[in-house]
Amino acid sequence: MLSLERMKDWEWEKKMGANFLYPFGKQSNIPNRDDDPIVCVSYLDAKAYCEFYQMRLPTEAERGYVA
Repeated sequence: MLSLERMKDWEWEKKMGANFLYPFGKQSNIPNRDDDPIVCVSYLDAKAYCEFYQMRLPTEAERGYVA
């Protein structure tokens, strides 16, 4: 479990080419990260993920229904 205490020491930087398949840029992969939480998902990342898996994002009405 991540603690807020540990998170305050993280350094953030922009990685060109980073997306859900390559979180640290085109030269990266995701070994041993299956249990990491998903954070900071943009609309474009969510849309690309859905298109990759031939799925779709829920509509506003669908989101409202489950909320």
